[in-house]
Amino acid sequence: MKYHAPQTSMWDAWYLNIKGRIHAFHLQNPLKDCTLPETTAWCVGHAVRDDLLHWQQCAGVLPPLKDDANPQDYQAKYTGGAAEKDGKYFLYYTMRDQD
Repeated sequence: MKYHAPQTSMWDAWYLNIKGRIHAFHLQNPLKDCTLPETTAWCVGHAVRDDLLHWQQCAGVLPPLKDDANPQDYQAKYTGGAAEKDGKYFLYYTMRDQD
């Protein structure tokens, strides 16, 4: 993938082809001097492309949840996958808790 989300460290990309448009999802966390809002930086990044070279950054998905309301699902996501079934799109991820 020839794309890098600005102000982030990124890894573990997975992809979904929707009507010829490639959607890339990836794990990301902010760089040390990042100026992005926390909800943007600590999420699953999302970019799309119509060709092999030009990626368009989209809003991140699956931002962290508040730990007091969601004690088992509040830290950064782990790797995931994307799939389509009967016209519905699913984004899967693994999670960790405070332990």
